[in-house]
Amino acid sequence: MCLIDGLAFTTESLAENFKEKVAKQGLFPLLELAEIIGLSVGLILAIAFVGFPQPLLTLLTNHQEIFPDG
Repeated sequence: MCLIDGLAFTTESLAENFKEKVAKQGLFPLLELAEIIGLSVGLILAIAFVGFPQPLLTLLTNHQEIFPDG
């Protein structure tokens, strides 16, 4: 998922910028923000795949054996 990788790369870049500028007090709020965003994205995706498995799995693959019966 490109969205998740993008969030990870952004967080890493910001952490490196804080480290280089000796702004270590900015690292903890960045960690909190990254946790909130990561958990939110994960929870939203989990709910979406539980609620609408057929349409979302169709977007990812055309292998019929992974689709839930029903």
